[in-house]
Amino acid sequence: MFAGALSASAQVERVLPRKGASSLAGTDFVISFMQNEILEFGIDPRLQLFISSQFDAVVTIDYPLFGPQIRRIAAGTVYIEDVSPYHVVNGSQIAQHKAIFVRSDVPIVVYALNTLAASTDSYTAIPIKHLGTEYLTVSRPNDRYPINPDPDDINPLDTMIRSSQFMVVAPYDNTNLEIVPTYRTERGSPANTVINVTLQRGQCYVVRSAQTRIGTGDLSGSSIRSNVPVAVLTGNVRASIPTDSASSKDHLIEMLPPIPKWGKTYATTPFAIVYGGDVVRVMSADTNTDIEIITPTDTIYRYLANAGEWSDIRLSEPALYRSAKPFFVMQFMPSRQSSGSLNYDPAMVVVPPIEQYVEGALLQFPLLEIQDALGLYQKFYHFVNIVAEAVSVSSLRVNSVLVKDIVPTFTTQRIPGTTLHWAQVPLNPGSYTITADSGVFSGVMYGTSNADSYANLFGVAYDPVPRDDRSPPAYSLAVDCGNVIGTVTDIGRDTVLLTEATVQTQRTYNYRWSVSDPIDSV
Repeated sequence: MFAGALSASAQVERVLPRKGASSLAGTDFVISFMQNEILEFGIDPRLQLFISSQFDAVVTIDYPLFGPQIRRIAAGTVYIEDVSPYHVVNGSQIAQHKAIFVRSDVPIVVYALNTLAASTDSYTAIPIKHLGTEYLTVSRPNDRYPINPDPDDINPLDTMIRSSQFMVVAPYDNTNLEIVPTYRTERGSPANTVINVTLQRGQCYVVRSAQTRIGTGDLSGSSIRSNVPVAVLTGNVRASIPTDSASSKDHLIEMLPPIPKWGKTYATTPFAIVYGGDVVRVMSADTNTDIEIITPTDTIYRYLANAGEWSDIRLSEPALYRSAKPFFVMQFMPSRQSSGSLNYDPAMVVVPPIEQYVEGALLQFPLLEIQDALGLYQKFYHFVNIVAEAVSVSSLRVNSVLVKDIVPTFTTQRIPGTTLHWAQVPLNPGSYTITADSGVFSGVMYGTSNADSYANLFGVAYDPVPRDDRSPPAYSLAVDCGNVIGTVTDIGRDTVLLTEATVQTQRTYNYRWSVSDPIDSV
């Protein structure tokens, strides 16, 4: 049995719904940024945090140089925190104290944006409580721009390699790491040999591939093990998809879930306004992994012999992925093409497993960089791709608007081999709450502009699904001279029980309150 105590100076409403919301909403995060473009480019990126909550939030942003900064964020709004470019971790295989810690008194959602003109990506921060100790990385090969055949007119910036990279961030002191890169690193560490590192709280450690020719150096499948939970970011300095020196390129970054949070079934849906299809990478967590991929027109099979082995598939239609063993799916938006729309570019996003879909999610759209040369001709597009159970189709809402009213084809579009429905939902910039009266859903959100884009995960439940939930939470209270003392209790054998209790601030007025941490009374 878990219990949490609440005290207040006025009566509160006894409403105790069990939350089925996304695990991406949390109260403690660690954030960092990797290199965007080569340093010789000479322009600092714009770094920002986008923070939102369903509740009035008091947020502490703790910088390594400036110390803690307090921000008060109203419920349902998006707060944008500008971050100094100092926090980009540029050096390779050097422990640097550049992590930012974000804490809140209520659950919040945090996105981190790293953008230059036409070189952007962002990631959804995973709360510290859902980080882990075992990871495999997913990135892209080394890249560069085409070199002018005229030797008198070669731009030296075009000849420089944009490297594959990943980073480990330590939320705790005395973090011992064992890193095994799949390719020789920039600092000369051989492939498939162990790099041992000890980090202290707030330190970041980047591993970047050796600056070998275009198409080599992909650090995908590199393994990271630690004695305590860590955050892992992965991607590329600036890459094309598929790899091509002539293609448009973009910064790539995602925060990875640990291996124990990988799934066995996934669904992907095509990015809107993209020409020629997306690239989807599947990666195995174990040996001898068979993956079946079902599309409306074909069934594709992939056999991955070893842990960390991967395969790419080019798809322009919805697909179902399934295996008897855990595996991982990353979806890549491709480089813009000379034909079709120019308003997109490479981005990467973690695809949520179907078994981790949620009943509710909060999301917000980061803002892409304004390209001055385009002026009024620059267009911005924002979408969420939603995959939902059939039972949720009639009630699934974005804020108060039914998805089926925004996209009528939602009621008929199916993920092949399932009863799941899907839709590409165009939205304006801002913060959104997605809910369903019944059933579960998830998806990805993304923003695009001229040769620029980002993509983020929203809506995933990392906590196990309760199977022995004996009762909903119970609330007992006593009133003494206007003061209210209450206790929330929950009982179960395999459930997560109480992780937090929040006051419904939109419904309560003229009081102060405090909520204790949960207590395990068993």
